Amino acid sequence: MSTGTRQRSRPRIRLRNEPHASAWGYPCSRAPAPRLRMGLGLSGGVKLTGRWQVPQPLRAQIEKRIAEIKDSAPGSLSDDHSALMVDGGIGYGCFVSPNGDVFIEEYDPGSDEPSQFDRSRRGQIIALVLGKRTLPALAEMLPVRTDDATTCEACSGSGFLTIGQLENFLLCKQCCGLGWISPTVFQEPAT
Repeated sequence: MSTGTRQRSRPRIRLRNEPHASAWGYPCSRAPAPRLRMGLGLSGGVKLTGRWQVPQPLRAQIEKRIAEIKDSAPGSLSDDHSALMVDGGIGYGCFVSPNGDVFIEEYDPGSDEPSQFDRSRRGQIIALVLGKRTLPALAEMLPVRTDDATTCEACSGSGFLTIGQLENFLLCKQCCGLGWISPTVFQEPAT
């Protein structure tokens, strides 16, 4: 009983380019990921942080999963079906595409406000850290601890915070879940 239109699991996206702080606490853009073309930026002059190198076996695995769920579970893909949701919950989804586009989509399910997309370096690292829980091979894409890195004091190097009796309950915003902090790793690439 398909009518050719897709049942949306997230609010309809309207293009907005004003900066905002994501729920993760870092500046990001409201420009929608699904409108991304293979160029260097999004319409409206918003620049992307950059694409990540995806190892060929992982690229093939992501492409295979996208092909398998394109018709059966389209809510697990970006709106243009180019990126796979690797982690998500109420109000957010972490996506990775085979060509290295990594981002977090945030939305308010009780609002008509447009989705917001975080492609900052910190947002991308968070998406990979959270995504490796469901797609362990994403760990290969995470940055390697650098010589200038220090162990994160906020989480004592675990990458997650303990709240009461809930161990490793919240992702640590200080280190983005890596367990260490490095100014060179968290630095946004030059545009």
